[in-house]
Amino acid sequence: EILRVTGVQTCALPICQMAQSDKLAAEIGGLGANISDAYVESLDIATQGTVRILYEKHASMLGQIFDILGALQIALTSEDFGPSHIACMDIIGEAAHDLVDAACLVLLRATEASEDGDIDAGEKDDLLAGEQKVAKALKALSAAFDDARRKFSAEKPISKDLMSESFFVFCISAFGRLVVEYSTVLRTNPPKGKPMTSEFIAATKGLVEIPLWYHYRVVSRYWLSLMGCFLFSVYMDNFVPSCAITGVFLINTRVGPDVMAMIQGLLAVVVGIVVNALMYSFSCRFGNTSVLQVVAVIYWLCTLTVGKGSSSLAGMGLLMAALSPFALYKFCTPDTPAAQAGMAIGLWGGIRALLIAVVITVIMEFLHVPGLFTKLSRDALQAGFEELQKAFKNVFPEGSAKGAQKAVDDALGASAGKLGDAVTYNAACGMEPRLWMCPWKSQFVTETVGHLQKVRLDVLLIKKALSGIAGKTEDMEKMVELLGKIPEVAHMRKDLNETMEDARELAIGLLDHETGPFGGLGNLDTIEGLDELDGFDDALDGTNNHVDHPSEVPDTMEDDEAVRLSIVFCMLEYLIQHVAAITKSGVKLS
Repeated sequence: EILRVTGVQTCALPICQMAQSDKLAAEIGGLGANISDAYVESLDIATQGTVRILYEKHASMLGQIFDILGALQIALTSEDFGPSHIACMDIIGEAAHDLVDAACLVLLRATEASEDGDIDAGEKDDLLAGEQKVAKALKALSAAFDDARRKFSAEKPISKDLMSESFFVFCISAFGRLVVEYSTVLRTNPPKGKPMTSEFIAATKGLVEIPLWYHYRVVSRYWLSLMGCFLFSVYMDNFVPSCAITGVFLINTRVGPDVMAMIQGLLAVVVGIVVNALMYSFSCRFGNTSVLQVVAVIYWLCTLTVGKGSSSLAGMGLLMAALSPFALYKFCTPDTPAAQAGMAIGLWGGIRALLIAVVITVIMEFLHVPGLFTKLSRDALQAGFEELQKAFKNVFPEGSAKGAQKAVDDALGASAGKLGDAVTYNAACGMEPRLWMCPWKSQFVTETVGHLQKVRLDVLLIKKALSGIAGKTEDMEKMVELLGKIPEVAHMRKDLNETMEDARELAIGLLDHETGPFGGLGNLDTIEGLDELDGFDDALDGTNNHVDHPSEVPDTMEDDEAVRLSIVFCMLEYLIQHVAAITKSGVKLS
């Protein structure tokens, strides 16, 4: 829908679509885990393995499309929809609509075709016909946009007024290409499911692999926790398994203790034990075992429904359902004073065992904590920032771009993980007592990570523009060599590198600051014009001296040199704004 909105002449980006984009990001991010978990449903028997592999490719393709869509949303938020935009959209609007419609239809057909794991001849013909329509729409959009830029900027192939429109055309062209590539794979060389034996071997190897850097801490703390609960059950609780069973439910993969999560787990178990005891007592007092069975089924349906929901009570619902068999899966006994006294003693014993399990688990978590969460969050943020700086220096190097493409991909991948770690640790920083130290700047960390994620997207789009549609290293080296001939570009690159370094030093300095006045602002020469690139217009003019309008309209604007360079300059403008936003936030806190 956002792609549709951009093709309308007088449109604005609604706030609700940004919120929907965040929701879509979470759904796409969760596809990998769901697809992986689907293995246990059928063990990839028959065509189910093929279906699962097809969904993996589908999820990967959706991730790439969402990256492009996210960048396009950023562009739309800064678009003024002025006269030049309206005039350009008069020319390319219909072609843009046609491309989006054709690509969406192919995507829907490809999704439907992959559901049964078998792409038959009829489905292949439909996909091929759809691909041809998308290719035709791509060519029509390229021709329309070429007419528009020649009309509004005949002398300069790279027009500052049409940069956002160039970016828009580039993005929806990439969208159409990605859909066609996915459809072509399904039609010509659909992936097959892996044999059950290979999956079994891979799963067995996974038992000894280290999934998390703090893997051994988690293993050690919960082995000791469960062993402590087991010893309590044997030697102090007369072989009652309540403590050990409760300890199992407290296992998690958090890097350190989470007091709020522990309190929620404690509340869930207490409520579960008490409610289970009350249901058993009332069902047997006013009915019989049959009534208890009916009540138990209704109870399980209710708690599992809550557990499968996405509310804050989901964990409580699962724990209540998991603990209920110990109290409900038994026959009713005669309701005598002695029986009631025994039930009361059993209820107290269960609550006592619960408290012991929580205490043991919390102690072990604190003993295994790797350090202060504030330090972990700060270190992860700094590492993510440094990886992004490395990625930018490789995607926009001073010299040769040889080997830069892989270095950019590696740095962008590492930065995504580090920024995610910073958010994870930051959520737990509020539990740490600061005492005489300055309050932890949790909101600043969240905002900084948000800006850096946009910077990551900017660098990714710069790489895509430099590499071209084929993504070849040679194409990237050629574009970098062209930009290296322009002295004004070097000045602009220097300004960007310095601005990024200043922002990093200020952000990390703020998080390191503990007492007294903050003196980090003394390292900043000025805060005026932070979000503007020095020499941008001169660099643009210099680049136009080395670029001409194409003699022949390309099949897609992803292959057009002037459009690709427009994307580079457009992303550089967004990048400096996103980095400057970090510095401005830091100045406000200072």
